[in-house]
Amino acid sequence: MDLRVNILRSSPTFADLSEQELADVARLGTERHLKAGQFIFMEDTVLDYLYVVVKGRIKILRHSASGRAFISTFRGPGDALGNLALVSGQPNPFGAQAVLDTELLAIKSSDFLSYLSARPELGFRVLRRMFSVHGTRLTVDVKHLAELATENADHRVVHTLLTLSLPFGLTLPFTREEVAQMAGTTTETAVRSVNRLRKMGAIGLLRRNIIILDKAKLQSLIGELPQEVE
Repeated sequence: MDLRVNILRSSPTFADLSEQELADVARLGTERHLKAGQFIFMEDTVLDYLYVVVKGRIKILRHSASGRAFISTFRGPGDALGNLALVSGQPNPFGAQAVLDTELLAIKSSDFLSYLSARPELGFRVLRRMFSVHGTRLTVDVKHLAELATENADHRVVHTLLTLSLPFGLTLPFTREEVAQMAGTTTETAVRSVNRLRKMGAIGLLRRNIIILDKAKLQSLIGELPQEVE
């Protein structure tokens, strides 16, 4: 129970709850364990649960009509999945897949909404946080999509690396395939872009990690990279 409370306390969605309220919400949840590669939910499904990541990493993705995967973002410990679906009751447009072995706290939507409806003031605070978190994420997603639509592949890879460095720091635990999916390009193109950046000294490779060696140089490369058209 202490682990559940600690995770909820670290979650932006539940940041305004008291210790007692955190304990109450924690008791509503059940633990779920997923192996790397398993889906938590698929695209365009109505979610019956609100999920909070306890351990592991989740990628939020959607497939194009041709079957090509596009990663919108990644989620880690403390992040809640399904905020908007909980409020709207509409199908969630993105799918969620475990990148690593992952542990979740699954809170049944009907139980959570019943708990909030009995506490209107608390419900207002939680819903306000949910809309705030969603609004922030939507702003980031829209900016990212605008970059994908207007920039060449090399620039998109650079922007993706810089975006990932905000939550993850200079050591990015992502494969070049995952970077490609988030940059909206092919794996082969992403590999070529990453190799060029490595030769320039902006990044390095260590096992399955991409290391940002010179963030200032990476930022300065926007507008200077050779144009590569897919």
